[in-house]
Amino acid sequence: MRSLLHHALVALLLLAQPAAAEEEKPADEGEGSELEPKPKPDPEPKPVPKPKADLKSKLTLGAITHTGFSAGLDSRIVDAVRKRQRYFRNCHEKALKTAPSTTGKVVLRVDVGSRGHPLTVELTKDGTGNADMSSCLVQRARRLDFPPPDRKGQVTIPLVFTVE
Repeated sequence: MRSLLHHALVALLLLAQPAAAEEEKPADEGEGSELEPKPKPDPEPKPVPKPKADLKSKLTLGAITHTGFSAGLDSRIVDAVRKRQRYFRNCHEKALKTAPSTTGKVVLRVDVGSRGHPLTVELTKDGTGNADMSSCLVQRARRLDFPPPDRKGQVTIPLVFTVE
């Protein structure tokens, strides 16, 4: 009788195990029943705000003046600045991303060495009030290449920044 009881107990245990495994399955994997709670649907994602339209920088070069250069070099000096004009505009566009009202007149004074490379660059007027932009403009002006001056050269570059 003991062995019969033992076999019956083992049979019950075996039958009970698959039922326990079914209970552990998530509702969407099994057949499911009406009594099982259905999972909550994921909430709809919040709409992502559309980025503001990028403000476009407009740069107007003022009258560039110079000292220490031969009179015939006027156009080459202006061309040296125009060649880097997009770099100055990039400084403004970067500033517009954090401060959209950044506009105004900036004047740079560049002391030019005997080989045409800037020795020093000074911001003599900053009508924008944006220190990061001013720093960027000074860095860009240090990369200008001018024709070699006859003596110590100096170039004054007025830049007027507006928004289109």
